[in-house]
Parts: sequence; C-alpha cells; structure tokens
Amino acid sequence: VLYEALSHSMLFGGDAGNVTIAGESAGGMSVGTLMALPEARGLFHQAVPQSGAGHNGVSAETASHIALDTLARLGVAPGDAAALAAVTSEQLLAAQAALTAEVMTSGKADLYGDLNATVMPFQPVYSTPVLPQRPIDAIRAGSAAGINVLIGTTMEESLVFVVAMQAMFGDDKLHELTTSLFGDEAHGNAVIEAYRSARTDKAPHETVAAIETDRMFRVPAVRLADAQVAHN
Repeated sequence: VLYEALSHSMLFGGDAGNVTIAGESAGGMSVGTLMALPEARGLFHQAVPQSGAGHNGVSAETASHIALDTLARLGVAPGDAAALAAVTSEQLLAAQAALTAEVMTSGKADLYGDLNATVMPFQPVYSTPVLPQRPIDAIRAGSAAGINVLIGTTMEESLVFVVAMQAMFGDDKLHELTTSLFGDEAHGNAVIEAYRSARTDKAPHETVAAIETDRMFRVPAVRLADAQVAHN
C-alpha cells in the first residue's frame, strides 16, 4: 500500500517526500501498525489513525494457535504446503468467518490467552521479524518519531457492531461480558454502574457499545497520542 501511495503521488504530481496515510477503524489500526513497522520507516511522513490506534495485534504464540485451528477447519495438516496451496480463497474466507464466529460466541479466546483475539482473531502478528513489538509499545519506544499524527475516534464506533446483535444483549449477557473483560464480577459491575450513572436510559446493548468504544478505540487513541508526543 505504501509503495502504491508513493507511485501514485509521483504519477499525479504529488510530493513523494510528503506522504500521508490514513484509515478508519480496522484501517486506523493498520495505520498504527505501519507506524511501528521497521520496513515502513521513511515511506510516509504523516498519519491519520481514526478509531484505531496501536493496541491491536496478536502475539506470534497466539497466532500459531489460531493458524492451527484454521488449518484444522480446512483439513490441512501443519507443514503440508501442497494441500494449503490447493485451498481456494472462498474456503479460506469461510474458515476464517467460522473461526471468528466461534471465538466471539464461545469464549474460546481464553484458550489463546489474548483478549484481543476475542474480538478479532485475525490481526497483525507481533513478536516477529516483520513486526517485532506490539504497535503501541514500538511507538512508545520511538518507532514513529518525527511523523505528524492526527488521531481521534468516532463517538459511537462500536454501536454498529452490537446493534445487529441487540437481541442477545440482556442484562445477564452484559454482566457476563464485563466480567470477562475486566477480570471479575466486582470490577465488571463497577464498570456497568459507572456507564449507567452517566445515562440511565441506555439499553444493555447501548451500554456494551459505550464500554467497547472506550476500551477498543478512545482510550487506545489517547494512549497512542501520549506515546507519540514524547517523540514529536
């Protein structure tokens, strides 16, 4: 994508020395990841991660478990390159969708040991030569020093994800979710009380959306800004 941006910049008379990358939601997380990528250093000069920051990603260990589960769904043995090459894109996407649905509804992410994998099992993988650190940790260490950053979040980013599932979010599901997210029932209940005290007419799925918007988008954006301002 960056090389394409550079070539387009030159093709249309732009300045290849002044490239801005931008993205929203998963695109914003991709921008945050590029800010941490050693091989992307110097290819862009400004970044706009909207509703996406640097806390995304799964470790190489977690990704290995997810990859093994995906191969099992495809009927491919680990290391069988020929069988993997015969898998169609439709089969791969179907396996990915099925695994994602199972993880989100069954709590299987507890097996992976990574809360991020509960929401999106398929993410950039860190602790690898390509991406040595989780993006926020790399940015905090100066991986994007000198890059101008414009960052923000959509006010109700998570609402679009839960509104289609609002029927499943009664009070019992809300308490189950917050207990899982915040470690125990006491902390989960405290979070629900805090959000409901700000607006008492919220339906359970709206409270979930408000909590998840802050947890996944707003707070990570603030932390990325804090990490970056130390270097720029």
